[in-house]
Amino acid sequence: MTVSRHKPGAVVVALRQGKVAIFPTESSYAIGCRYDSRSGIHEIMRRKGRKDARFTVIAASLKQVQTCFKLTQTQLHFVRQYWPGAVSLVVTPRFAVRVPASASLRRLAQHAKAPLIASSLNQTGELAIFDLKDLPAVFRDLPQKNIGRLAKTKPSTVVVIKHGKVAILRPGSVKL
Repeated sequence: MTVSRHKPGAVVVALRQGKVAIFPTESSYAIGCRYDSRSGIHEIMRRKGRKDARFTVIAASLKQVQTCFKLTQTQLHFVRQYWPGAVSLVVTPRFAVRVPASASLRRLAQHAKAPLIASSLNQTGELAIFDLKDLPAVFRDLPQKNIGRLAKTKPSTVVVIKHGKVAILRPGSVKL
């Protein structure tokens, strides 16, 4: 493992402190925070106008996932086939988690020292943001990692495993 000698950017600093930041994912820009930050989750819900507290979480590695969530042997067998990749597994009533294919997203979760909520950057009911030039005013004051316009792609496939059977909750970019 290589340790960066550079000062962490504003996004990483905010995330480490449990605050909210904006960063790109494989499918759109996201608003996120550490999965264990109650104040960050509350702020995301307020800014998005969201009532539902269920979120997709990205993690640096399977090891980071296992540090924070208990996975069954069936779940472990399943995720080893699809991670890193765009398959999110429901692990609690509140969280579906994935280890993304994007190395920069995995590094972000590693530098934040915890899995990260990665909720689409939009207000509830609105379209996701693919270019921060289109950023609504309610999000403009947040730390941002801007990499320009993102290609429009499908979000992750969300699954749950019950009684050893995989059920697709949200079809996405990965066909199962």
